[in-house]
Amino acid sequence: MSRFTYDLRRRAFSMWRPLAVLAVPAGLLFLAPDFGGMVVFTVCVIGMLMMSGASLFLLVGSGALLGSGAVMMVVIEPYRLARWTSFLDPWADQFATGYQLTQALIAFGRGHVTGTGLGNSVQKLHYLPEAHTDFIFAVIAEELGMIGAIMVVLLFTLFIARAMWVGRKAELAGHLLALT
Repeated sequence: MSRFTYDLRRRAFSMWRPLAVLAVPAGLLFLAPDFGGMVVFTVCVIGMLMMSGASLFLLVGSGALLGSGAVMMVVIEPYRLARWTSFLDPWADQFATGYQLTQALIAFGRGHVTGTGLGNSVQKLHYLPEAHTDFIFAVIAEELGMIGAIMVVLLFTLFIARAMWVGRKAELAGHLLALT
């Protein structure tokens, strides 16, 4: 067991050092402003701390503190609050803030069980503005249908299970790098 892992398990405030290192890139992402990137980066660091054996009590406390900070950041900025409320109910403003999500839902519905066929998606033709990035799964579900969407989810599940198996073998060998 490394000294770092021992410190995380035994000393009460040893977790604050990695969180202080997290503050610099998270602060830069906040200034960008890239709230989503900041949340993903923070969750990854907290996950690595959890896997390296940090105290569960401190993880829950830090998570509550960081979560309340994230809620405050969403409530303070009007555009973040509008994005959050449109995520919760995209049909309330389907032609403005909820447009992207409603078009993705329409793509899912058009796919039915077997899909429209490869290359036959209508939603990717300027109805779904970011079809090639954030909402590629909606296009896959429209073209390949429910069966294709389930296959993609199963392939990701297989990939994650295999990654967890490799991480577990690395952890048993004393290496934490595979856990990242």
